Amino acid sequence: MSDLVFWLNANPNAVSGLASAVSAIATVVLAMTTIVYAWHTWQLAKENRLLRRAGTDPQVVAYATLNPRVFGAIDFVIANIGKGPAQNVSFEILSGGEDFSSKGVRLPHRGARFTFLPQGDQISTFLGMGHELIGNPSLAPFKVEVRYEEVLGAKHVAQFDVNISQFEGLVRLGKSADEEIAESVKKIAEEMGKWSRSRL
Repeated sequence: MSDLVFWLNANPNAVSGLASAVSAIATVVLAMTTIVYAWHTWQLAKENRLLRRAGTDPQVVAYATLNPRVFGAIDFVIANIGKGPAQNVSFEILSGGEDFSSKGVRLPHRGARFTFLPQGDQISTFLGMGHELIGNPSLAPFKVEVRYEEVLGAKHVAQFDVNISQFEGLVRLGKSADEEIAESVKKIAEEMGKWSRSRL
């Protein structure tokens, strides 16, 4: 220990240079830490802005789905799956659709403009019965472009591929709850009809 103290006292210039080098390295490390911290803060602010927008922006999609009430029917749906309302919603078929008339599809190539589509809401139109659309040959896939605006005016455009063949081979077992309720109500009505006739 005394040797180190002696060497430090004997070499003040080396000690001063070493202290300057350590101070310079510390300054560089501090500057780099500040830059990394600023970059992370900027990234967090950017992600927060995106999350806020995702929580209030509409997101309108187009797809085909099975009709929940009519067995075998297929619908074309424009749905707002985002967190905010959409306005001036319209769609246009960009490619495909040449076989619409032969399959009885009445979907216009340039769709109507819907003034307002609330979040979680949808607009669906009947495309046709599955056995007709999927019959040989199946309705050809078509591409749809959807346009819509946010309430504040920002405009969005998205494209979707609609392919009916995805429903080929699907089989449903049993009856839906609506069908069972309808049949039960019909039986009750028939039974009540017998009661009134027997009284007469």
